[in-house]
Amino acid sequence: MTRDTRSALCLALGILAAYVAMHPYRGIIADALIYVTREWSAQGHETLGRDLLFASQSQTSLSAFGPLLRGVLQILPVDQAAQAMACLGLLLWCAGAGLLVWTLAQRASLTACAMAALLALAPLTYAPSASFHAGEFFAVPRPFAEGFALGALAALLAGRRMLALFALLACALFHPLVGLTCAVVIFAYCALEDCRWLVAGAAGAGLLVLAAVFDAPFAGRLFQRLDGDWRALLEARTSYLFLTRAGEAFWADLGLRATILLIAGLSCEGAPRRMFLALLLACAGCIGVSLILGDILSSLLVVQAQPWRVLWIAAVLTPPAMVMIALRQRDNGDTGRLMLACLACAFAWREAGLLSLPFCGGALFLHARRAEMKRIDPRMAIALWTLAGAGWLIFTALPLAMLARALLGAPAGLDFEWVYLWGLQPLALPVGALVIVWVQRGALPAPRKAALYACAACVFAFARWDDRGAFERALERNAPPVELVAAIPPGDAPVLWLGGGKESWYWLGRPNWAAGIQASSLVFSQPLADIWGARAGFLVEHRFEPPGLVAYGGAAHGWQRNLEPENIARLCARQDAPAAIVAPLDENAPEPTGARIIAAPVASFALQPQAHGLNWVKRTRYAIFACGQAHI
Repeated sequence: MTRDTRSALCLALGILAAYVAMHPYRGIIADALIYVTREWSAQGHETLGRDLLFASQSQTSLSAFGPLLRGVLQILPVDQAAQAMACLGLLLWCAGAGLLVWTLAQRASLTACAMAALLALAPLTYAPSASFHAGEFFAVPRPFAEGFALGALAALLAGRRMLALFALLACALFHPLVGLTCAVVIFAYCALEDCRWLVAGAAGAGLLVLAAVFDAPFAGRLFQRLDGDWRALLEARTSYLFLTRAGEAFWADLGLRATILLIAGLSCEGAPRRMFLALLLACAGCIGVSLILGDILSSLLVVQAQPWRVLWIAAVLTPPAMVMIALRQRDNGDTGRLMLACLACAFAWREAGLLSLPFCGGALFLHARRAEMKRIDPRMAIALWTLAGAGWLIFTALPLAMLARALLGAPAGLDFEWVYLWGLQPLALPVGALVIVWVQRGALPAPRKAALYACAACVFAFARWDDRGAFERALERNAPPVELVAAIPPGDAPVLWLGGGKESWYWLGRPNWAAGIQASSLVFSQPLADIWGARAGFLVEHRFEPPGLVAYGGAAHGWQRNLEPENIARLCARQDAPAAIVAPLDENAPEPTGARIIAAPVASFALQPQAHGLNWVKRTRYAIFACGQAHI
């Protein structure tokens, strides 16, 4: 084994460990709560199958992930099964990403390590609301599907088309929507190589339209328009479905990625060039379809298919593309350094919205005129890097200072979740710039230094890979607190757990009357949207829940929960009233009238925005209101 090979293997291990440490496991949350609970409910918890969410939609069952998880649940408890599936998915994703960067780097160890390092550092969010992230460390099908998709792209780059096809089919088995996005990129790649593929694409589009005319399953939704009330609820609660609802920061980030992919595509030759340009064409086409057929014409099929999800591939390929740009700018002198500084400014100021786009334009101009601009004042690059540093201070260092200030005033017993820190991407710009400088110098570190880095990263990852606090761990162990369960009226009627998501499922074994997690599937079921929208609207109108329950991200500053007897009576008077209402109480909050107060088995904490920064809230008690005879 050569010296460079030993160094590269150590660096690869260290990069993997660093990625795990910066994207720690957060438990059964978000979409994992849906997938895991659905399969767990079939393992002797049939009552949960009557939950509003599981009874009204079934798209989560259209995946090979479910049967695989079901088998793991037969030998492990639910919390360990979720951990095992999350670890397996992340390893598969990293394997696919590793194959892709190794192929793009044309088996050059230094280039592949630099690509992997930037991939570990770069933000991989891609949805208009930044709610979707490639390479998630959750028990969901997406990492499995993305791993196979990245493997398919690597096989395509290597000329192994049958292998790419099999990997694409495996991707679609785990997540059809991810498989669709990968298929679009592969089609664009093949069409750039041979224009006859355009005929096949036109024929496929014609067959889809014909199937829609005859109202075939799924295809018939192409001409079906979203109901007005249904769309209004989706725009409020799941606004990421509609690109016209995206903020300026999303388009700025998209412009930066498009700029990097375009420059990389124009800078290289052969298969990598086709891949970058095909990805740009696929993203442009899918965004156009989403805007025209989804946002404007309200096609149910297009809104549900979410073609814009192809942007996850752009998020993953942008860091490797940046390394390829850096390698090809070594011979361009001051022009190359100035172009890299423009891209750094665009990255640092992307949170400022469209203000970052002129930097993207500058980078494109410099690349186009690089042959004519051999001599540029070096002070211009210094000025741009200074401006990039200022952007880092404003959009990263200041939020870090706010977080540190909140930690200083945190209540006793707080289990700090590192996701708050890593979510700010504090290392992306400074360490990413060092990676670019390192790859331009063209030398791997000595094996001993690489091994030292790998050991340090592994130790840190081992210590920080599980980011769950004591409350989340207690919930996922599925050990119902006896006193709490005894305070809830017996039966299997739904329970309303205010401000919660899975307590009703994992502690009480009861359906949720209304919870935010149920809104994740509103686009796939109009009956679910109708029932959930009416209940959630009632809770917001009567101040049981903050505006963000219905209007995602809605301002809740100064909001106070109304637990007055007359308000409780309004909810319990509904024909579909829950069996009980459970309200977590802050540590110093007064006890509401008419409630039974139960001490929380484990204190929970929440980070809330305040007028002058952030504040941690500690919840130590539950107020329980029984509604008597409730209807399902």
